[in-house]
Amino acid sequence: MRKSLRILWAIDSIALAWLFGYMILYGSNSERAALAGDLGVIWGVLAVICGWMFWKSKQSRHLRKTAITQGVPSTDQDDTLPVESVEDSTFVVDNEDPSRVTIDIDVDLHWKSLSNHFRLDSRYDTCFGKSLYEYRIDGTEMFYRLIEDQSDDIGRPEERDVRDGVVQESAIHERSENKPYYVRSPDEKIASLKQQVEWQKLNSWGFRGFKYYVLLKKLPRPEARRFLRQELERLKVGTAAFFKEAEKYGLEQDDNALSLDRLRFAEGRPRPTNEEIKKLYDSTETFGITQLEFSWGKKLTALLER
Repeated sequence: MRKSLRILWAIDSIALAWLFGYMILYGSNSERAALAGDLGVIWGVLAVICGWMFWKSKQSRHLRKTAITQGVPSTDQDDTLPVESVEDSTFVVDNEDPSRVTIDIDVDLHWKSLSNHFRLDSRYDTCFGKSLYEYRIDGTEMFYRLIEDQSDDIGRPEERDVRDGVVQESAIHERSENKPYYVRSPDEKIASLKQQVEWQKLNSWGFRGFKYYVLLKKLPRPEARRFLRQELERLKVGTAAFFKEAEKYGLEQDDNALSLDRLRFAEGRPRPTNEEIKKLYDSTETFGITQLEFSWGKKLTALLER
């Protein structure tokens, strides 16, 4: 849809420019002036629509990137989790058009070998980004920190927000002064990046199960398989116990539910109050899983069962 609109806008721009040139060379009349007016209106309408869609894509890209990196479930109800390995060192985080996010381990931003680092490439429509992270493994835990972060888009120069593990605060503030709008304030962006350049633990749901992929490759095979089997059982047992607890509240399992997370109201049962629903979801850790692990449970177990 976006591509079609941009093509129409480009064709209209060419036609409008040609007509103006023709009128300058050969003169104007009422018919040519009317045609120029019509083309101008069409050009303006398409420009407004394309501009609005570009702004929306910026917002969606930011929200989607936040969901992926911090483990917050996407707002798309039919979102899939294509986490299969397409190459020996490539992990597919998201591949739902117009978005694609992949991670390659032990390479730098120039595709040169670099141990204990991983490169994240993201695309949303015309926006492209690439980031370099350093990682380390401690037992069955994985820690990571942001080293480089850069992005580019049509109509603007490349932006580098993090270089050598240092947040480029001055550049971020300078760019924000020339923007009529932004998804989040420069201070919020800088604060988020400063957290990312520090060492932090990668949870099971972070980058949609990437931790399991790395451990399987880096730990001794028997040790890795044993740990992943334990994780699979923990998620299955905890989720089953949580669903059983939900039945006490008049709820039942529905992985495709729209109003509640993996739950729906059981027919013929009194509906729980909002306070009771919140209390139920807050109790997930008593079943050996976190609330985000419950949210991503179906997709994480699918990954572990491969």
